[in-house]
Amino acid sequence: MSPVAQPFDDDAMDELRAQPLEWRRRGLTPPTELEALITRRLSGVVRGVPADPTYADFFVAA
Repeated sequence: MSPVAQPFDDDAMDELRAQPLEWRRRGLTPPTELEALITRRLSGVVRGVPADPTYADFFVAA
């Protein structure tokens, strides 16, 4: 019988969210920056960018 995956507890996820450099080190956008990006897009503050996200919003060139 295979083991059942346990969901992340809130404390572990909070710790991961608090380390934006670890997200960037893996080429990912930290959750707080992603939330800010989405908020700016939806509020209409950013002009001259596509309405839909692009790969450049989430990934940085290595």
